[in-house]
Amino acid sequence: MPHLSPPTLTTAEQAAILAATAGHPRDHLIYSLALGTGLRLAEIVGLNVGDAVRAGWEPALAGAHPS
Repeated sequence: MPHLSPPTLTTAEQAAILAATAGHPRDHLIYSLALGTGLRLAEIVGLNVGDAVRAGWEPALAGAHPS
């Protein structure tokens, strides 16, 4: 039985997905992570802030204004 690899998205398809989600930060982040890292959805939703932020760092949102 031949090994079937899943189809991959073209660069244009990836750009279209990111453009379509640009106005939705949560969705854009999910797609950016998936496309940029190869993480599966179950791996992405299982992430915690501590998985991406080192001890002593303060997470910040792009465009957030300091209080």
